[in-house]
Amino acid sequence: MLCERCHRREATVNVVTVINKEKVSKWLCSECAKEVAAQGMQAGHQDAETARNFLEELFGSMIPFQGAADEEASGREGGAGKYTTALNRTLLDASRLAHRRGSDELGTEHVLWAMLQVGDSEASHLLVHCGVDKYTLMGELETWMPRKDKDGKVPPSYSKEMRAALEYAESFTKADGLYKVSSGHMLLGILAVPESVAGRVLARFHITLERVQGMMHEEFIRTRALPEGNQFESQALKEQQASQERKVLKLLEGFGRNLNELARQDKLDSVLGRDRELETVMRILCRRTKNNPVIIGEAGVGKTALAEGLAQRIVHKEVPEFLQEKVIFSLELGYVVAGAKYRGELEERLRNIIEAVKHSPNIILFIDEIQMLMNGGTDGNMSIGNIIKPALARGELHVIGATTIEDYRKSIEKDAALERRFQPVRVDAPDVKASLAILKHLAPRYEAYHHVQIREGALEAAVKLSDRYLPDRNLPDKAIDIMDEACASVRMHSVKDFTGEMGDPVVDEDVVRMVISQWTNIPLTRLTTADSKNLVKLEEQLHDRIVGQNEAVHAVAQAVRRARAGMKDPHRPVGTFLFLGPTGVGKTELAKTLAENLFGDERALIRIDMSEYMDKYTSSRLIGAPPGYVGYEEGGVLTSAVKHRPYSVILLDEIEKADPDIFNLLLQIMDDGRLTDGQGVTVDFRNTVLIMTSNACAELMSEKQTLGFGAHAEADVANKKDKVLEGIRSIFRPEFLNRLDEILVFDPLTKKDLARIVDKMLEELQGRLDETGLRLSVTPLAKDKLLQVGMDMRYGARPLRRALQREIEDKLADLYLEGTFEGGDRVLVDVIGEEFVFTKMKETGTLVPVAEEPAHV
Repeated sequence: MLCERCHRREATVNVVTVINKEKVSKWLCSECAKEVAAQGMQAGHQDAETARNFLEELFGSMIPFQGAADEEASGREGGAGKYTTALNRTLLDASRLAHRRGSDELGTEHVLWAMLQVGDSEASHLLVHCGVDKYTLMGELETWMPRKDKDGKVPPSYSKEMRAALEYAESFTKADGLYKVSSGHMLLGILAVPESVAGRVLARFHITLERVQGMMHEEFIRTRALPEGNQFESQALKEQQASQERKVLKLLEGFGRNLNELARQDKLDSVLGRDRELETVMRILCRRTKNNPVIIGEAGVGKTALAEGLAQRIVHKEVPEFLQEKVIFSLELGYVVAGAKYRGELEERLRNIIEAVKHSPNIILFIDEIQMLMNGGTDGNMSIGNIIKPALARGELHVIGATTIEDYRKSIEKDAALERRFQPVRVDAPDVKASLAILKHLAPRYEAYHHVQIREGALEAAVKLSDRYLPDRNLPDKAIDIMDEACASVRMHSVKDFTGEMGDPVVDEDVVRMVISQWTNIPLTRLTTADSKNLVKLEEQLHDRIVGQNEAVHAVAQAVRRARAGMKDPHRPVGTFLFLGPTGVGKTELAKTLAENLFGDERALIRIDMSEYMDKYTSSRLIGAPPGYVGYEEGGVLTSAVKHRPYSVILLDEIEKADPDIFNLLLQIMDDGRLTDGQGVTVDFRNTVLIMTSNACAELMSEKQTLGFGAHAEADVANKKDKVLEGIRSIFRPEFLNRLDEILVFDPLTKKDLARIVDKMLEELQGRLDETGLRLSVTPLAKDKLLQVGMDMRYGARPLRRALQREIEDKLADLYLEGTFEGGDRVLVDVIGEEFVFTKMKETGTLVPVAEEPAHV
């Protein structure tokens, strides 16, 4: 605790004295104790006035009001001993005021002035609640207290009206069953003497005896300002109140956690960067009305941490005096509901909790997910929120709530009666810089818990990678979770390797990347800096599977590099493309290849056939049915897929067949990189590549090419592309085409391209045959024959796949199942005449007769 004299240094010395037969003490720091000791020794050798000044300076209002003015009072029933500390202080200040003004008598006007000066007394609270402006009332009193030249040394005596007011005050005190006169009762005594100066002044402000008496018995005054010294000054009553508070906390233990106690035991993480929000919460708690803050923010932004931070400040005495004795108790609704199986049992349990807390005004309930309390209940006719409303309205219950923005809107804001009881405090997610500071602040605790060392680079990686790859969660929660799991991973592997070589318990960037990779299903190599260098060669990687189409491959690769370098519009997808061209030229294959190269798996491709969305009513399937319709809870096909895989390639096949309403949804994705589904959840599309394919006007590319070579042939293809683009403008709306990054017209495949595709198909076939042990060799003549059989320039590469399946795969499968070939055999595929021939070969390369002759087709 702080020194009670300087209020700056830690108190270490307890100074004790006896005043009016009562032992009083003060805790001082070592510096103040030395100074007080020196002054005390000096005062002991001086006169009584010097000694008294020394005690007044040290113990202040604890020195009882003495002097000629209260000789009569001190002679009756202990004199100042029957006045509260606040009233003693008020009377002492009033006596000094009268003495300075040169008055022979201490009147009610001097006492009323002193009441206004003592801001934390019961009387000052009552006057404020009467709506009196302090300075206006003091100005009125000034006219009744003129300064006189007389400056005698004799203290002023009580006036006739003042003596009467004191007698009335004592009678009011006895009527209330109390034994110490408070400043509030003194105010009643003054009002009971209307002919007094203070009585006449108060009457002008419409402050009457009946009005103040009624206010003194209101619950608000009784719990906040009364009964002043009668309640708090008596040590017995103090202990009784503390005992009652302990009993209530003991009762509440089964329903939650005492955050003050956890803070005292240093079991709560400290809060950083939330000073403004904490100040707002404390300011609301100190208000007279609507003093129940509700913390609003998305999941993971630190709502609960705010309540824990307040508990820590209370424990460390870093809050206003009004809050220093408060206890923050976190009420866990799951514990409250648990076991309540009969009708009304939950409501009865909550009533008991409210009743207990009502008698302990220092307890503040923190209710996380408070919307659950407002919506719960076993009685179908009312929610348990209706039980808590009256207690909140009367000020009997102090509550701090926490909820999300959406839940606040649904459960609290729509209930006007409930919304009036709370004052919202908005908590936003911190930015990357602030989140990094929070992680650095928390790192020592995680190091101590996991017995690891966390490098600064790991903290930066946790914040930046989580911000980039986990867009559906909020900072700092997601970064803290990543750091926690990375520490757990290092600790786990260190223990696992204990029997052999002890692992190095250091958490670095690589461990953080591994955790991110596991969470997002993004390959680990894609999260390293080496991946950025690999993107320079992305065209080569795409051409491993894509034959030709140089323009399309380059445009897609350039968009990916632009995004990875951080130069793309942060509010739009990585790229939006429209692929045009005849069937079988590689449009879908490019999308698959891009998904595999970017995200390590073809399953990162979200493929939707738009021919299924030709009708107006089917378009809602993409984002989910609106409320009230069948399938509302299921979510949309597109939005659900992107929600689970925010890093993906979206392929919308045959986009020209989609209903026109779908294009309105696509405009939102291409412009803002987001889409709101049927449940009102906003889905992030900023990390996706949106590819739409169309065969519209493809027949223009399939027209017979004019004779010519080189430049003439290229000019002919370019001319056809221009015709396709011109035709497309008449099919799609301008606002749709204008939002695309690129409109790419795929070239028709040449015979040379098809020959390369045959080689790739045979490589894929050999990969599948590895499981059986067969090795395949295909002669150039057989390849030419396969190309001849499967080549159809109108349909691209797809007829080749069917020819390969029909001429080679089917026949080879029959021979394998018949036992002609077995695992380990090398099979030569050749052509004799017009037929494909399959022959077993020796390791030396010579042919082996199979069933006396080669297997013919």
